[in-house]
Amino acid sequence: GLRVLRQDPWECLCGFICSANNSIPQIKRNVAAVAASAGERIGPADDDFAFPDATAVAGLGEPRLRELGLGFRAPYVAAAAEAVASGAWDLATLSEMPYEMAKGALAALQGVGPKIADCVLAFSLGHREAFPVDRWVRRAMIKCYGLPAVTRDAEIGACARQRFGRDATYANQYLFHHQRLTARPG
Repeated sequence: GLRVLRQDPWECLCGFICSANNSIPQIKRNVAAVAASAGERIGPADDDFAFPDATAVAGLGEPRLRELGLGFRAPYVAAAAEAVASGAWDLATLSEMPYEMAKGALAALQGVGPKIADCVLAFSLGHREAFPVDRWVRRAMIKCYGLPAVTRDAEIGACARQRFGRDATYANQYLFHHQRLTARPG
């Protein structure tokens, strides 16, 4: 019953930049604050806003993004917004590139490391060989596939791509879910 999203690339990129060293409730608050500040109202509830396009987010600027609670992530979101809004960066072309090239291009953006790049590639750009490695997936790969505890995240991703190929993203989700379920007390 697990699903892999095909989220809008711009919204996905912003959401995952906001995820760096952040909790899920705080990520939701950050994304909601940006939407409420620059997004279009889409319903009657107080929080019914669409996520704004890159031009609208660029218009907020870094100081306003900091006021909205993005903290150290604000300059990264602002820079990404400016790059996309100006046309210097076309996220849609990343889906047409080979995986490694697309990952390298994303990782060239400030504030986007290998994990965030893999998340954006997997959950918005259709690169099913992407394999984001967080602590849960790391633990699952070590436990289920006998990888040494000192294995680097890049090596875990490479192992997963070799083992699962174009199904790596799906395997990632099952491993993540399994690890979270088995880690719960009682």
